Amino acid sequence: MFTKDMNAFDKSLPQTDLAAQNWLGTWLFQRVAQTLPDITAASVLDAMGKISNMDMGGLTPPLTTTAPFNSQKNPSFNALLPRMYNPTVVYEKVKNGKVYLVGSKKNPFVNPF
Repeated sequence: MFTKDMNAFDKSLPQTDLAAQNWLGTWLFQRVAQTLPDITAASVLDAMGKISNMDMGGLTPPLTTTAPFNSQKNPSFNALLPRMYNPTVVYEKVKNGKVYLVGSKKNPFVNPF
């Protein structure tokens, strides 16, 4: 969806990680805001705190904001990162100037905690 939307808008724009992050934030806002009878700062903030298992288009795992971050392996991170909604990372390696995925292409998201 990100690539399709970017190409429909302007194919010359760079499709970087930052562009994907901004697109994803906008897509998330759109889907949350369309469920609200009135779009105000308070109503959006409240709704964003009630997201459960929202599809993020494959760019990240599903998003849930109803539970605080909980690291079973290292509880000290719970206090340091209380609002971390997605503790996963994608491992990549650079070889001959190109970036390659390390791990499963089907599910590249890894929770290091």
